[in-house]
Amino acid sequence: MHLATRSKAWADWFSLTGVETGSAFQGHRFDQFGMLIQAAVSGMGVALLPRYLVEQELASGVLTVIADAPLATRNAYHFVVPDGKREHPIVAGFYEWVCRQVQGPDSG
Repeated sequence: MHLATRSKAWADWFSLTGVETGSAFQGHRFDQFGMLIQAAVSGMGVALLPRYLVEQELASGVLTVIADAPLATRNAYHFVVPDGKREHPIVAGFYEWVCRQVQGPDSG
């Protein structure tokens, strides 16, 4: 199963793991991670997903990792707010909190 916005994810993962594949990747395509997760939980197929999105399903045994070969990607997420809202105390506080969480306790 595929995420429409990550069309090359499986090709990249197969390349990482050294698995030879054909050029065509077939299967269900989903527009959102949540839909892909639900499809995997429902038994529709195998999904390539960020671990943090399926921690609960993994912990409960609903899903299982079948190959421990994580794929590093170049995808980036950006912290965005409407123009003029960055300086708002709640937004600034949340931004600072997110930065602390990303850095973690051992980052100094």
